[in-house]
Amino acid sequence: MAALRRGSTPSLTTAVDSIAICQNFAFHWTTEVIPNPNPTLEFPVHQEIITKAGIWNLENMQYDGLVEDEVYEFLFVFAPISFKGATGSPGRPIAMR
Repeated sequence: MAALRRGSTPSLTTAVDSIAICQNFAFHWTTEVIPNPNPTLEFPVHQEIITKAGIWNLENMQYDGLVEDEVYEFLFVFAPISFKGATGSPGRPIAMR
């Protein structure tokens, strides 16, 4: 079976989500298959892991400043706004040495 891809990037499906949910993941990096093979679904990975399982999914993180300063160990704090049933929220990521 060919791997599902988003452009040249391997992507995840809801089958992978089941593994993450069963293993009690607290955090998940997600790359959706776009367009989804099932045209009736939009962003099912986000829907499963965020709204149903409560697993954090942080995207578009920028680490350039940390890399430039050679900071490789830090306390990571994330302060999101909680919206019931939402698949996203603005948040403030903080890296403290």
